[in-house]
Amino acid sequence: MSDPWLPTDDVRTAARELFDWFIAGGNVSDISAVVRRTAELIGTPISVEPAGDDRWEKLMGLTVAYLDEYGVPEKYGVLIRQQEIYYQIYCVLHELSHLLFGHPPSEIEAPQQLDVPERNGVLLHARFLVWDNEELTPAERRQEAEAEELARLLGTLVMHPRYRDGERTFG
Repeated sequence: MSDPWLPTDDVRTAARELFDWFIAGGNVSDISAVVRRTAELIGTPISVEPAGDDRWEKLMGLTVAYLDEYGVPEKYGVLIRQQEIYYQIYCVLHELSHLLFGHPPSEIEAPQQLDVPERNGVLLHARFLVWDNEELTPAERRQEAEAEELARLLGTLVMHPRYRDGERTFG
């Protein structure tokens, strides 16, 4: 079976179009700017919070959508595992990619130790580790591939040498 997040040409095209729309709004060169630009584009505030630990096991990233009385997200929280900074950044970019694509939330239960305050309602978007013997639907495969490809593109905005021009001197 193929990798569930392996992007196809149509996924690459969709991610590239969304990325081009994303960067058309101006200079985005750090993770805070990516979060702000995403919030601007989806019209909903976003906060990023470290959460979870080894007890999360298969849960790698989680987006919490706090809903208003009409069931419309009024704020998103991106919760990430407390690991290496590059891994945290990547998980944030992956979760933001799901929001930018407008992917629906996953039907999951939050880990019991995860304190997600209930207000009017909460929807969870979760990133799980998927093992070879676990199947994803074609729609889930497509969504994960889209999020992976857009996260890769967004990563080019923030994962670069501090002094890009100076780096060109060395090749």
